[in-house]
Amino acid sequence: MWSWMTMGLVIITCMFCFISVAQMEMKKPSAKVWLVLTCCSIAAAVWVLLNTPSIKMQEYAYQPRPPNIILKELKPQPVQEDLPEQVPAGEPEEILEPAEVEKKAMVVVNNLNIRDTADINAPVLETTVYGQIMTVLEDPIDADWARIKTETGLTGWVVKRYLRFLPEE
Repeated sequence: MWSWMTMGLVIITCMFCFISVAQMEMKKPSAKVWLVLTCCSIAAAVWVLLNTPSIKMQEYAYQPRPPNIILKELKPQPVQEDLPEQVPAGEPEEILEPAEVEKKAMVVVNNLNIRDTADINAPVLETTVYGQIMTVLEDPIDADWARIKTETGLTGWVVKRYLRFLPEE
């Protein structure tokens, strides 16, 4: 593109120069106008030549590098088949609920907005970066949003398609 612009300006400059010389030879009053046009076209050609970008342009990588995350492989533990202790009569049994396993997810885009509510127009509380691990508090199956908690304790909503859910530990 720059080479075409330079060639065009050189051709126009040569044409203006030829016309201005011809006008000056014929001693016409319009020769001054052609001389000014010639000078302006020379200045434009010099400006283009001086501001042409270099051939060696720096390459930019827009793809982020994946973080070095080492996932542990869990080995199954042998199950002990002990009989439960007998609770003496008269004492109520405690019912223990299984502890919920925290779901973890990793951000897979360069910048991910954490919003106040599950709405694209909701205010942005914070922006996370690629590779950040966060805890998933709510993950509705039929929704595009997940409620998360960051390592700093901030809770908010993010779009699920920008997360990669990690295997449960």
